[in-house]
Amino acid sequence: MDACYFVDDIRVEPGMFDGLLPELIERVEMYKDGAMIRVYTKRYVAALINKSGLQKLSYMPIGLRPSCH
Repeated sequence: MDACYFVDDIRVEPGMFDGLLPELIERVEMYKDGAMIRVYTKRYVAALINKSGLQKLSYMPIGLRPSCH
């Protein structure tokens, strides 16, 4: 199974992570067996919180299957 990778909701190649500075990262989500890895920058998360009142912490119910599309 091929994994898929996202930075700020944009699908990227895994090599893109090499250029991300750790101090710019707010959140990392890893799904079962590494099927999907999502990285969110501090700037992106701050913009989401300001727009919709999004909570910094969210609960993901077990059983949700990630989609790479």
